[in-house]
Amino acid sequence: MLCRLIRLTRRCLRSLNQTLSARAARSRNPAGWAIERLEPRQLLSASGSGQAINTASELRLVTPKILNGTPTDGFAAVALVGNTERNYGSGTLIRPQWILTAAHLTVGLPASEARVTIGGTTYSVEEVFIHPDYNRRRFNSNKANDIALWKLSEPVVGVEPSPIYRDRPQVGMLLTLVGYGSGGTLDGETGDFGTKRVGTTPLERVTPTRIRWVFNQPTEANTGHGDSGGPAFIQVGSTYFVAGITSGGTRRNAGRGDRAFDTRVDTYQNWIDNVMNDALDDARQPGRNRHRQRQALDAVMSEMLPPV
Repeated sequence: MLCRLIRLTRRCLRSLNQTLSARAARSRNPAGWAIERLEPRQLLSASGSGQAINTASELRLVTPKILNGTPTDGFAAVALVGNTERNYGSGTLIRPQWILTAAHLTVGLPASEARVTIGGTTYSVEEVFIHPDYNRRRFNSNKANDIALWKLSEPVVGVEPSPIYRDRPQVGMLLTLVGYGSGGTLDGETGDFGTKRVGTTPLERVTPTRIRWVFNQPTEANTGHGDSGGPAFIQVGSTYFVAGITSGGTRRNAGRGDRAFDTRVDTYQNWIDNVMNDALDDARQPGRNRHRQRQALDAVMSEMLPPV
């Protein structure tokens, strides 16, 4: 009886720790996001189903700058992302017409209102794709799937896209963090949103869908509000590969002790390739989507109607 009680207590403690960790990971307030305007919108999945956001605080929870970073004019493929009113996050050009960013920046945002600024030019967005298994309720877990793709209305000219990293990242690798979030130090966030900054930090943990590190040294950099969706690069030779997508952390001010995490890009490489290639195929065959929709409708109707 005592052993059973001890096991039950341990399970309860583990569950409580996981809940507290998840809540802490969603505690960052977004910089520059139009909370009042976006609050009543629905969270949309790639399948089109929606989940209501009940409070503005839920939006504040998920949006994460480069602390201990340096302003940079490099990394031209790193973009500002937002809507028709303002920018509020970061992303990376991985093909001339494709931006890789975070799902939590994309939910509730119609493609017609999405905007990307890169190379001094602002682009409209033709279509947005959120990973079908994105789960905001599992934000601080391997089941978050916090990744999205934005297809621009036209290809970006004069900016070299950054390739994605296709191998498994290894603990000890140096991550180069880039984003437009407000700057800061080990003591926490300061500064303003909109300046591109770069910093480095060693990779400390690799999970099935994420890469992680702890921000606890003055020589390290960290991500925070406004860096969401931006890249963590791994340099191979002279090329910077996108290995992570800024997702979140555990400290509200992203300061000392923050346990930051990115979405692992290599885990989702097949989904990334399939989305971009399918969209390319659809563009080459304009009637393909309509044919698919007609087939789906016919299948549903055949289930509903009795045979003749």
